[in-house]
Amino acid sequence: MDVLSIGKEAAYRRLRGEVSFSLKEAALLANELDFSLSEVANTSPDKRFNYSIHLVDFETPSPKDYKILEAYVDDVRQGSNDPFSQLAITSNRFPQQLYLRYKNITRFALFKWIYESGLREAKAYHEVIVEERMQEIFRASREAHMQIRNAYYVFDRQLCWALTHELKYFVSIKLLRECDAKIILGEVHKLLDYMEQLSITGKYENGNDVYMYVSNTQFDKAFYNLKVGQYHLSVIQACVLNGLACTEKSCYYEMNSWIHSRRRISTLISCSGEPERIVFFKDLHQQLDEF
Repeated sequence: MDVLSIGKEAAYRRLRGEVSFSLKEAALLANELDFSLSEVANTSPDKRFNYSIHLVDFETPSPKDYKILEAYVDDVRQGSNDPFSQLAITSNRFPQQLYLRYKNITRFALFKWIYESGLREAKAYHEVIVEERMQEIFRASREAHMQIRNAYYVFDRQLCWALTHELKYFVSIKLLRECDAKIILGEVHKLLDYMEQLSITGKYENGNDVYMYVSNTQFDKAFYNLKVGQYHLSVIQACVLNGLACTEKSCYYEMNSWIHSRRRISTLISCSGEPERIVFFKDLHQQLDEF
């Protein structure tokens, strides 16, 4: 009623299907509710996957940015009510679902987003401030992902390589103080210890299952798949904190098949593969020490 400036009865007639939405009305609703009009219109069973990207401004978020992020967290929270909820990630970098518990690693991710986005003048790491509401969203997102009943992580063996080189680069161009870089590295060591503990127990602190794998081949992109009830999300990592996202069920199962195929060429280190697990985390700590 509010978006289309129509009365209650006119709105009900449209919801009941007695009156069709005009193209203008559909476009207004798509813009307000942030869904893809082309995805709704395309009903062909062999349609191509419809990926979209919304570049959230994580430094100075708009009300729409907050609305999108908070709605996503609410969707993820529902994982606690679905015994078959699943998260699957393949990555050559630390995923947000794990590093958001560490404020300096999170702040560095935001710093990189500002530097690479080109939306405004680059600022030094120590000048970056995370808004309080955004901090709450990060905390809520971390806790919500722990509610997923089954989490699968497939990691590249060079997980720390890119991070150490990025820290060196930003120190060299005077946007990151060496003392701050060492603080970040200290948190990454703690993150590795936390990940190792998860791989030993095979569970989050709340008892939900975690499966960690070490890939025997390298990959250059991070893929993220989430299923909670009837909500399906597939993301190809892009733009540091953003990604190309698709909510079509067919896309989810296509990507899910690809992600889980990586398990066949990987080594399970959760509750098993102890020698492999020890070597993996030892190597990662050594990669950080090369800074």
